[in-house]
Amino acid sequence: MKISQSILNQIISHGQKELPNEACGLLAESGGVIKKHYELTNIEPAPNHYSVDPLEQLAADKDARASKLTLCAIYHSHPISPAWPSPEDILLAYDSDISYLIVSFNMPETIIKSFKIENGEVREENIDIV
Repeated sequence: MKISQSILNQIISHGQKELPNEACGLLAESGGVIKKHYELTNIEPAPNHYSVDPLEQLAADKDARASKLTLCAIYHSHPISPAWPSPEDILLAYDSDISYLIVSFNMPETIIKSFKIENGEVREENIDIV
């Protein structure tokens, strides 16, 4: 995954704003580089669960298409657990083509990791800051 520090900072800020609950959103790319993030509402706010607002998800998809971008990742925060997909995250990983970015706030420093998940198998992917 290729992403700017500016967008990472915006994702971290979104996660901090939603504490103690999980934050969630989408990332869109062009040419293999993340160009935009979409903050979505967690309609089931909890410190260990999220559910995206379906209308906001559709609006993000529509905006991305209009901007000639492709939705390529889901991000969410883990306020109280490590930056690793939970059993629920793995179970709900519906698309093996997209990335799953997790921001963890459970350590003194914020940890960000990205994953591909296919058939219950988790594979960490590199995050290149561009």
